[in-house]
Amino acid sequence: MPVKDGIEATKEIFDIDQKVKVIFASADMSVKEKALSMGIVGFLSKPFSLEKLVKKIESLISKARV
Repeated sequence: MPVKDGIEATKEIFDIDQKVKVIFASADMSVKEKALSMGIVGFLSKPFSLEKLVKKIESLISKARV
């Protein structure tokens, strides 16, 4: 199976279903703007803690309820 980067994988996910909510994680901050422009709902800089991931998810759930 060919190796894909996160941007390519995210594009393929959105090609299948635009409703999918994607939190993108990368150590390469240069991809942040590209990922955000694709429609991701959140970005985490690697390495990140489980606590940061949970807080990001909770924040997104709170925004969705409004």
